[in-house]
Amino acid sequence: YIKNVVEIPASNGEFLFATGGLDKKVKVWVLENDEATLIHEYDNSQIDDTGSIYALKSVDSDFSGPFNLVAGDCDGNIIFYSTSTKTEFLRIPKAHETNIKLISLVDNCTRLVTASSDGYISVWDLSKPKENFPRLATFKWDCSVWVIKGSNLNQLYIADCKGRINQADLSFNDNPRIAQVFRPDDETNNKKKKNGGITDVMILPNDVLMFSKSTDSNLCRLDLRSGGLKITEGGYALTKSSLLTNRRHVITENSKGEIQRWDI
Repeated sequence: YIKNVVEIPASNGEFLFATGGLDKKVKVWVLENDEATLIHEYDNSQIDDTGSIYALKSVDSDFSGPFNLVAGDCDGNIIFYSTSTKTEFLRIPKAHETNIKLISLVDNCTRLVTASSDGYISVWDLSKPKENFPRLATFKWDCSVWVIKGSNLNQLYIADCKGRINQADLSFNDNPRIAQVFRPDDETNNKKKKNGGITDVMILPNDVLMFSKSTDSNLCRLDLRSGGLKITEGGYALTKSSLLTNRRHVITENSKGEIQRWDI
């Protein structure tokens, strides 16, 4: 089960990418002629059979530090890894008390933002790579954070499992500045409808956000200047499934809320 795929900057013209998943491994691949070849892998297995990779991020193309990948695992550890030397550069053990869901490198890779499943967001100082990377601040969100997007610490977009998108300035270590830019009722005006969380956000020019939600296949376009929201409707998707004990029938629920039985 692959949870993350990131491109690795390469100076020799190769297309490199890394994957991380529940097998506790970070695998590095080269893509050539539409065929991916495994170069090497880093095994994060721990003695208690944990170590699954839940978050993975690569550095900017102009970054020249001693690592080029940052991973977060199910034990709350942060791992800084170099695919060039094939070694772990640094590990921050138990950086979070629960699994790390998100990793974001900002401010030219001098700051690291991490988020865990219990709603905690931490900011780390990476400006001195020859020393340990200190934690600058920790903030508690009121639910699980699903998306952190942006290239600057003073202008991030944070989306959560409650379907909200907030603009956040985390450069003030003791007092983050949060401004809500989207909430589900703005879209539905129907509090009885299940809104779901925000699964992804893309920042476009001219203060425009594109985002999607977990409850449907729609693509939403939010104009931050006018507040206007445009929705491109998608199809219906399966959200839950269960194989019955007869090993023949499957019960599913889709994004319309329909329950169906299938004969497989």
